[in-house]
Amino acid sequence: CGEAGVSAVFPLWGKSTSGLMEQFITERFKTIVVSVRKEKLPKSFLGRLIDN
Repeated sequence: CGEAGVSAVFPLWGKSTSGLMEQFITERFKTIVVSVRKEKLPKSFLGRLIDN
């Protein structure tokens, strides 16, 4: 984020990250992974649609 000149705010909207993800899936938002921390997830997650 710092390289892009933006700041990440966690938890998003002051809500549970896992709860928001469940809500996004339930409400059929199209959520695509656009960035990963290489220590946490493999590069293969980039571009992946999160739908379950």
